[in-house]
Amino acid sequence: SDFLVLGVNNDTSYGDGIDNDGDGSVDEETIDGRDEDADYSALTDDRHALIATVGIVNFYERQDFVLEDDLGDVMARAYAAGGEAMVTIDDSMEEAKKCMEIAEKYDHIFCTVGIHPHNAKDCTAWDIKVLRSFADASKVKAIGEIGLDYHYNNSDPADQRVAFLQQLMLAKELSLPVVVHCREAVEDVWAIVDDVKPEKFVLHCCTEKWEDVERFVEA
Repeated sequence: SDFLVLGVNNDTSYGDGIDNDGDGSVDEETIDGRDEDADYSALTDDRHALIATVGIVNFYERQDFVLEDDLGDVMARAYAAGGEAMVTIDDSMEEAKKCMEIAEKYDHIFCTVGIHPHNAKDCTAWDIKVLRSFADASKVKAIGEIGLDYHYNNSDPADQRVAFLQQLMLAKELSLPVVVHCREAVEDVWAIVDDVKPEKFVLHCCTEKWEDVERFVEA
């Protein structure tokens, strides 16, 4: 398996750029931990390539109130600065459609589709079928953002685990990479990942130490 770990951090208070607590403010963004010497060019060459490109961008929430009016200008500046490709990360069924629309509009933007653990309580068997159909689109590069978040527990942990397992199995069935959110849930994330064994994997939003997530890379 190919694994990439983003944002390993020993400080459990760091933000992820999302309004997790619903107070109208966005958590402070953190560095993504990318290896400056790594080759992130594979995304544009292979639909099933590991998602590790110039930018992994959460347009879904921040785009609504930051980038919506000038997304074209933002993309132009990104390309002018040397950006080659971006991935807009989905977190719900509703946002999946927006991400796909953005990806279809811009040649060098790709997207994921998936249900974030915050929204796992709303995940149904029908949603999994719809995600499978969404994944047929050529600009969809992975299933995500999926995973477990025991810090906020916006969805019951049991619901999170079911949704995570279902989507992980879907990704493996389709031979697609997965983008996994893990917050204060590394043991359960590992147990499910170790059971399903997805082909390619991005793990981010880690609040654990490197020794807690090293096993993902070595798997």
